[in-house]
Amino acid sequence: MPRSILALTAILLGSTTATAEHPRLLTDAAGVAKLRAAASKEPVASVKAAIEKELAKQLATAPSSLAYDFSPRNQAALYLLTGDKKYAVAAEKKCLEMVADPEVWNKPNSKGLTRCAEALTVALAFDACYDAWSPETRKLVSPKLFAVADGIMKSMGAGANTQLANNWQAVRYAGAGTAFLACDEPGAADKAKQAYGNLKKHLEANLGENGWNPEGIGYTQYPWMFTGPFGIAAQRAGIGDLRTDVPRAALTHWTTLAGTVAIPRVDGLGLRADLS
Repeated sequence: MPRSILALTAILLGSTTATAEHPRLLTDAAGVAKLRAAASKEPVASVKAAIEKELAKQLATAPSSLAYDFSPRNQAALYLLTGDKKYAVAAEKKCLEMVADPEVWNKPNSKGLTRCAEALTVALAFDACYDAWSPETRKLVSPKLFAVADGIMKSMGAGANTQLANNWQAVRYAGAGTAFLACDEPGAADKAKQAYGNLKKHLEANLGENGWNPEGIGYTQYPWMFTGPFGIAAQRAGIGDLRTDVPRAALTHWTTLAGTVAIPRVDGLGLRADLS
């Protein structure tokens, strides 16, 4: 599973009041200053090194598709950590390819999970790298984020699973909600509220009282790549707090740990017996 300091940032720094400025999804300008000051100290130094290693691996390996190229997420994270504009420039270049993608981003009936992956990548990078991107890119990407989020809310494409309890709905509403909150378009905040309300309904239908997802750990981890960032962004934006609005959601981290055996693997640690 791709990892990034973007979600960790808010955990390390704590929640702050969101503003109309960027970044705002997971932290703010004051938070970025604190993060950069701590970048050479533990535990942030080790996180930074891990992100650098992951990014190097991503850049050396061709992704399965443009939409699943997560390098902009890590480049954006390293820009937040270091202030080095080379990371922001690289993320900008790749995100411009994504918003022009005729097979995914600009195709309303493309596979919704893929569209959401692309939307989340661009939303996180746009917000984190906003001050380092050109005005022309910002002007182009903001309405593109609104449009793709609106399309995701309307349809997840051909073959989509439309059951409320299915993990597709977490990816759908959290992906769209994050894109709405990242963009600067009129009406985006109200759209994000709608997405948050639908995400709550999904989690209530999906999770058991003790936080277990009957679809298994794999289908807990993947949608939380979307639910987690949106949950943080929504709380910062004053839309709601999943920890209190859906208390059982706070237990999903425990269920993932409880269902994983700490056995070393080639690509990491842990084996999960998906007894779903």
